[in-house]
Amino acid sequence: MSNLPFNPTLYLLFNLHCLLGGMAAVVAAWKGYSLGRWLIWGLLGGTGALIISVVMPRQAKQ
Repeated sequence: MSNLPFNPTLYLLFNLHCLLGGMAAVVAAWKGYSLGRWLIWGLLGGTGALIISVVMPRQAKQ
């Protein structure tokens, strides 16, 4: 594993960040928001996006 260009811990943290972003997108979609938009926000924001998606209210059905 010494051939990796970065520390393996960074790969782990990046994967966890993306996993949390995906979870944020699923939570937001479950609450009625756009899955694609929240997937982008989740992959950029990670933990922050997950926290926001958990505390935001459900969208009213139209």
